[in-house]
Amino acid sequence: MLDKNEIASNINKLLGKSSAMRSKYLLNLKRYFDNPTLGWDALDNSDTGWGLYEYDDSDNNPSINVIKSCIDTLTSSISDSKVRPYFCTVNGSFNEVVAVKQAQDFFDYIYDDKDINHKGTEIFRDACIFGRGHFFINPVTCEINRAYPWQVYLMPNEVSYNKLTRMYYERTFFPTYLLPKELQKEVSGNTCTYGLYFDTVNETCAAVINNSIKSISKYEKEVIPL
Repeated sequence: MLDKNEIASNINKLLGKSSAMRSKYLLNLKRYFDNPTLGWDALDNSDTGWGLYEYDDSDNNPSINVIKSCIDTLTSSISDSKVRPYFCTVNGSFNEVVAVKQAQDFFDYIYDDKDINHKGTEIFRDACIFGRGHFFINPVTCEINRAYPWQVYLMPNEVSYNKLTRMYYERTFFPTYLLPKELQKEVSGNTCTYGLYFDTVNETCAAVINNSIKSISKYEKEVIPL
């Protein structure tokens, strides 16, 4: 595993390599909301959220936002398709058929319980706006959530070759009570900046609170949880 200094160095590299992509994301988001004054702080702050910035009150003349209309229409069309994994056997025995039906029931339950189709629709919208959308699967709790593209930092060359070995996932204004219990004592306020670093090559996972590495653990999975 890596030590704190090596992890901090890798995180800084990820942040630096993603700066140009982050600028592109903000430009695309401004075009989607038709709001040239939109900034990251407003979007990351859970007290405001996305919806308040859909329209710019400084514009006296209403205009048709073709970009947003096209993306929303396509997203609405995609949302009508409820996808799921489908299991079947090829010349399977009775026991295999029973096992397949049980697997089908299990995954149908998981998709409903985790609201996968709704989250997938929103991730599809992200992909239309930013060119990239992400599911984040918590390796500890197995919770499946949408990760906003501007909160995920990857190495551009690894993205190009479709071989992701490192990632940094950082959420600002993160509610303290949602942190793992062992990390809650590290925060004095109601919110914090919460980051997670994953490295499959060096088998390292680290939790970062307000730019300070608070815990390091072994990460033995072959892929990042994205």
